[in-house]
Amino acid sequence: MVAAVALFAAASCNKELPQEEVPAVGETVVYTASTDGADTKAVLNETAKKSEWVADDAITVHDGEKGWTFTAAEAGANVDFSNSEGFGEYRPVLAVYPAGTYTVDVAAKTAKAYIPTWQQAQAGTYHSPAALAVAYTEDNTFAFKNAHALLKFTVNTDNVTHVIFHGNGSEAITGDVNVTLGEDGVESVECLETVFTSEKWNEETQQNEQVSETKYGTWVECYAYHDDANKYFAKGQTYYIAVAPQKFEGGVTVKVKIDGGEELVAKTTTKSVETKINTILNLGEIKYEAPATVEKVYLQPGVWSADNAWFSAHFFNSVGGAEDVKMTDEDADGVYEVSVPAGMESVIFCRMNPAYSDFAWNNETETDHVWTEMSSVAIPLVGDTKVYFNVTDWEAGEWSDTPQESTPDQPEVVEKEWGIVGTMTDWSDNIPMTLVDGWYVAENVTIKTSDEFKFRVGTTWDELKTYNLTTIVANTEYTTVDGQGDGNGMKVAVSAIYSVYLSADAATMKVVKTGDIPLPEVRNWGIAGSMTNWTDGNDIVMSLVGDWYIAEDVEMPAGTTFKFRVDNDWTIQLTYAASEIVEGELYTVAKGDANITVKVSAIYDVYLSRDETTMKIVKVGEYVAPEPEPEPEDGKTIYLNAGGSSLWDQAGAYFDVWHWKAGGSGSWVTMKASSTAGVYECKIAQESDMVIFVRKNPSSTAQSWTGVWNKTADLTIPAGKNMYTITGWGDTDGTWSTK
Repeated sequence: MVAAVALFAAASCNKELPQEEVPAVGETVVYTASTDGADTKAVLNETAKKSEWVADDAITVHDGEKGWTFTAAEAGANVDFSNSEGFGEYRPVLAVYPAGTYTVDVAAKTAKAYIPTWQQAQAGTYHSPAALAVAYTEDNTFAFKNAHALLKFTVNTDNVTHVIFHGNGSEAITGDVNVTLGEDGVESVECLETVFTSEKWNEETQQNEQVSETKYGTWVECYAYHDDANKYFAKGQTYYIAVAPQKFEGGVTVKVKIDGGEELVAKTTTKSVETKINTILNLGEIKYEAPATVEKVYLQPGVWSADNAWFSAHFFNSVGGAEDVKMTDEDADGVYEVSVPAGMESVIFCRMNPAYSDFAWNNETETDHVWTEMSSVAIPLVGDTKVYFNVTDWEAGEWSDTPQESTPDQPEVVEKEWGIVGTMTDWSDNIPMTLVDGWYVAENVTIKTSDEFKFRVGTTWDELKTYNLTTIVANTEYTTVDGQGDGNGMKVAVSAIYSVYLSADAATMKVVKTGDIPLPEVRNWGIAGSMTNWTDGNDIVMSLVGDWYIAEDVEMPAGTTFKFRVDNDWTIQLTYAASEIVEGELYTVAKGDANITVKVSAIYDVYLSRDETTMKIVKVGEYVAPEPEPEPEDGKTIYLNAGGSSLWDQAGAYFDVWHWKAGGSGSWVTMKASSTAGVYECKIAQESDMVIFVRKNPSSTAQSWTGVWNKTADLTIPAGKNMYTITGWGDTDGTWSTK
């Protein structure tokens, strides 16, 4: 979205520098080298209108078999280059600047060299490694001839980080080149295919990867970055870029990047342009000005008008500016308008949720404010009469001179294999749906309040729809959203048998109750938990009374954990995994791994509903903790080293021991701190040879399995040992020793 700007080229010829007297040859091999003319060598002296060598400048001298590096000891237009690494006697050689690794044919006077595609900006001069030059000699003097042309420009826009030049016909100008030297200078510079490495997005691995491509260097990019304090082109300064000689029959284009952003066209021309060796193509002043856009744009929402939606325009530009503006229907004719903020270039029209009056992009923490959004489109330029954006489908539209007279016909529905997937199917197979009169329908679907479900196409997870984990009320239509991600399914308010509907465009859903769920067969429900030591065969039996299974007078100190199960077996089990439960509240139960946790100590009647969907506890008495069992007077002392503050000895924990003689019954003993810090002791029965050390919540002081944080496995006390030291969090992470 930029206006074409004419590009003017001014070429200036270079004159050869006079050669000075050649100095005497010393102990090392020395070549005297001159440059090809003004504006063409390692550093540009704009005041003197010539280029000069710089100290430590290096060239490669190649005899056809090997390249040798020669270095200048000082700066100047004619300087000595020397090498003391065994070059030997003078012989026919071809020299290349800058120094590097080259393939050279001395007899043919050719060299395979390189003109960089990316060149660092140098105010008043050029990127010296780009200034390719060659020379041939059979004695001790070189007259270097340029193998490049120069581009010249000044920048007059703030925050420009890159300037890019290319021919409109994708002509090659950088990369590997083959240079041929003749009697009067460089005869030809042929651009070759070059291996370029770049980052590209891999859809399969979902990350950027390094990719190598062989192609011609059809562009040159000059970047300003030197350090964080010097990363922009200086306004008004002159810069130069080296390129290969080339003729651009279809013209050239100059682009800029603002703060490293997208490429923006600053100048372009379709006239024939040519770059020549020893000439400067003057690109002139480079600046970017965003084209002027219209003052207002209009939206005819069409199908977007459903569900009392309102409309917003998200404006933005190429340099990071952005603004959100609410659209208004000034004439109440169904056409919404908005003024375009200054400097904006593109717009995204948005269909907004009427439950919210502000603009917010969809995110993971709040309900979507944006219901539907259009792909970004360019704002019409001044003079363009196509300022009406007409929505033609849920995510498609087009600009026109006038609003459409009526809502466009909807495209033909393409039938898809929509189905229902959720906890009712263990998130595996779909419950199939059939397209009938504009709705996909699944009939006689049993859905409990504990169930969660989504709509899915086929058996993959590529296309999903849901209503964002909000409870669905029967006979009410809801707008769907994309259902990707965990934890954003749908639930019903009442367990029942439903017909489930999804509109043909998958934008709307509803459920219609068609019957009550038949009650399951009467089963032998019981309670397994910390009060039964989770022991098989020891479950607290529940009796069916009316609509509830009930277990009466269950003692539950705070922190008691339990589940419901059938026949002392885990095949059929139910739990409430969301949080701790309190007396009198109803909780939805489902199959799961987490335990139900009681918050307040009491004696409770525990209820599970006849339809196996709901539970509650009702307080019937105060819980009185049993008196702790005393240490046996004639017992033996054992010790627990709790492992320090990084292991068990933290968070105010206290410690009990369950001890017994193998094959017999057991009892509890509470441990107390010994005279050694971090070590706890107690007496156990003299005959006990098995123990379990237990780390407990300080709020659950009763001698029981309630409130257990950690415990060891069943441990056999070794002969002659009396102290167990905790070494990790596993139930066998510990060692026995003697205290």
